[in-house]
Amino acid sequence: LLAMEKLLLLRFFALASVGLLLAVSGKVDSGKTSSPSKKIKFKIPKDYSVHDPDADHYHVGVAFDRAGDMKSALRSFRASVRFTASPFAYSNLGVCLMRLDQLKTAERVLQRAVELDPTKDIAKSNLHDLHVLMGKSKVDDENENDQIAKTETQRVNMMTPSSQDEVDEYQLAEETLTNISINTDSKEGEENETSLNLSSASNGHAKLLPSPKFSRKRMGIFLSTISPSKAYLLSEEPLEFRLPLESVVPPIANHPTKMLQLSDQSSVINFLAKDFRKTYFEQFPVLMHTHDAYSNVVTRSDIFEGKPCKYLGDKNVKPHRNVKYLRGNFMPADYKGLQTPKDMELALAAGFTLQFYSVQLWLPNVASLCISLSEQALKLPVNVNLYITPPNTPKSIGPHSDYQCSLMIQLRGQKRWKLWKRDELWLPVRNYQIRGRDEGDELNEADLGKPYMDVTLNPGDILYVPRGCIHATSTPRDSSEASIHLTVGMEAMWDYGISHTWESLLGSGEHNRHHLLVEGVYSTLKDMKKDDIRVRESVPPSILEGKPTSEDQKHFKQLLHDLVDTMGDETLENISKVMYANINNYNLKLSKMHELD
Repeated sequence: LLAMEKLLLLRFFALASVGLLLAVSGKVDSGKTSSPSKKIKFKIPKDYSVHDPDADHYHVGVAFDRAGDMKSALRSFRASVRFTASPFAYSNLGVCLMRLDQLKTAERVLQRAVELDPTKDIAKSNLHDLHVLMGKSKVDDENENDQIAKTETQRVNMMTPSSQDEVDEYQLAEETLTNISINTDSKEGEENETSLNLSSASNGHAKLLPSPKFSRKRMGIFLSTISPSKAYLLSEEPLEFRLPLESVVPPIANHPTKMLQLSDQSSVINFLAKDFRKTYFEQFPVLMHTHDAYSNVVTRSDIFEGKPCKYLGDKNVKPHRNVKYLRGNFMPADYKGLQTPKDMELALAAGFTLQFYSVQLWLPNVASLCISLSEQALKLPVNVNLYITPPNTPKSIGPHSDYQCSLMIQLRGQKRWKLWKRDELWLPVRNYQIRGRDEGDELNEADLGKPYMDVTLNPGDILYVPRGCIHATSTPRDSSEASIHLTVGMEAMWDYGISHTWESLLGSGEHNRHHLLVEGVYSTLKDMKKDDIRVRESVPPSILEGKPTSEDQKHFKQLLHDLVDTMGDETLENISKVMYANINNYNLKLSKMHELD
């Protein structure tokens, strides 16, 4: 009993020592803030996905953390690091790993947070607490942080306090701690990032630390900056913005042949790999007549004699089989749960169009088609949706445009397609350039004028529809068989994080943003400053005063021109490797999923 009592006393004093150390280092929260603030609880969106690059992953992670769902919090914080890679993202992930006792991994993550911005004390103090848990000495901790700070001086945030007022503002922000909520009192234009703090683990609640806000006063003007991870917002339009359609459409002259005769799959592949890219791709629609080149890729029995499909199911979640019922537009009918083949037959008889997303994920033949078209002809990732429309449907889907170029492969029955070519919507890269898909944004055929093409597809026909081309579908009145067709999407920009537009190559794509171009600039400047004295010269006063002369502008443009010429080849090669790897990795994943050769 005496030995047990001594052991309990030793444990008590050990815990008390750790608590005292945390209190001395400023980690004990008094529960007070420097000023009252309006707070709102953050609700996790119903459609939240860790694969969404635009989702608010770190606030969702904090919400999961407070709810005690640490596995979900971990996934969200990892997504935050993947899409933003900010010091706050790494700090949150490190704290989450600490709470899950993954201390070694947490140490690497928190070290990275300090490396990214050594001025952020929250990451340093979290790393300090981690070393206490790991039994490392305080001296080792301080030496390590000093070494990180010395080796990462070039990464320090350029907005370092330069006056006493700014130092006070920095300290005030560092001392302001709030409970799990979003501070809505930040000024317009300020970025309200937050970070978890380990000391809150004792009471099960996460704390949020507003990021330091600086304002540089120059000539009475507040200058602001934007973080590299958010810089793409400068090229965005408001979400509610929609491009209007021109009322007068000039006739299209000098268009290529609208219809071609091809024989089999090999002739289709050969055409798509050569003449198609130069003459039609992203330029003009074209109808290809074939001798049932792909008629056996999918049969009716593959759908109606197979397993049930989940209504509105997530295409990325196994078993991948999903279905949606449409009637005239993209608003799904009010159905729920698993839909058996009999249920789908009844929906078809009731006049609904059946839409199946990404059927290559659960139909091996379609997966083979995707890989073949991608690798042998299109050199783009391929996604396939399947549509079944009952006969005598005057409006299957109303006029609308899409993000992707598509090959419409008719397998069974007939389908009529009307296509309109409108320059203002051509080759969309943002939602405001898409028309006719959302509720309240319907397009009327009468307002669109005469179609560029009005054709009826029969089995074996393949219709190419460029992205941005407005199209509407129906099935003929005299048809007796349901229409089955594949929409083979050539994904120039895709929600899998794959994007292959020039905008994306330059770093600001909707689904694939990167800083490789900026890295190319820095690498080139490293070499230029050795041999080109221009980059070492001082900027003239006229530019500093905001009144550049014509000579200044000419000099600046020439410097940029020479910079781009120098960096071009190597930077383009680096970016293209990444873009190609995205396509190749997806095709490999698809091949392994079905164990294809």
